[in-house]
Amino acid sequence: MLTKRTVLLTATGLLTGYLAGAQTPAAAPATSGSTILFWLLLGVLGIVLVLTLVAGASVASAVQRPPAAQTPATQDQTPSTQKGAAVC
Repeated sequence: MLTKRTVLLTATGLLTGYLAGAQTPAAAPATSGSTILFWLLLGVLGIVLVLTLVAGASVASAVQRPPAAQTPATQDQTPSTQKGAAVC
């Protein structure tokens, strides 16, 4: 939930800033403003990619690991005849 909220707030802020900047007349050439915006967007997408990979790796390692509650039950494989049960 926190990540979704952060992404939505960041996207809204970037969109609002871009729209406000697009309405003011540009004194400088358009290539300098779009270059800064491009690198900023590329940086944000890079951070999102890294966080997605880390979260995916964490989920994948958690799925591969068996729960701790199942391991003691599988280790007790002694037949009932060896535990002292009466054999007729």
